[in-house]
Amino acid sequence: MYDTPQDGSRQPGTELRTVLLVDAEVVVRAPLADFLRDCGLAVIEVSDCSEAEAVILQSGVTVDVVLCDVMTIGAREGFGFAQRMKSRLPGIPVLLAGSLEKVASAAHELCNAVPSLARPYEPSLVLEAMRRALASRQGLPGPG
Repeated sequence: MYDTPQDGSRQPGTELRTVLLVDAEVVVRAPLADFLRDCGLAVIEVSDCSEAEAVILQSGVTVDVVLCDVMTIGAREGFGFAQRMKSRLPGIPVLLAGSLEKVASAAHELCNAVPSLARPYEPSLVLEAMRRALASRQGLPGPG
């Protein structure tokens, strides 16, 4: 689901940030997406890492931050996705989420201090993590 212009453009002077939300469970993904939209973020929803990579690498849409469930199904799982994004596009922060503390902790270690979040999501904590990730992105190259 795309909330931003298909060409990835933004209106001059606007600060709309685009979040890519990767979660196979629509009952989890949709309410969080709605919350983030209500907070002024544009949200693109996908169900797996293959779709996420297509959005980032092929769609032309500018993605500012990614939230990915570490247990996302598809051709590629969340840990590998985060590592690939970190090496290919370090300017796009990837936040990992997991329903088990152990999984989130392993992702955190595996991905060299990538921020991790617990599921079920606490929307205000997700928003705060995204704000921190976006603030840290200042000055870093994007997918360009």
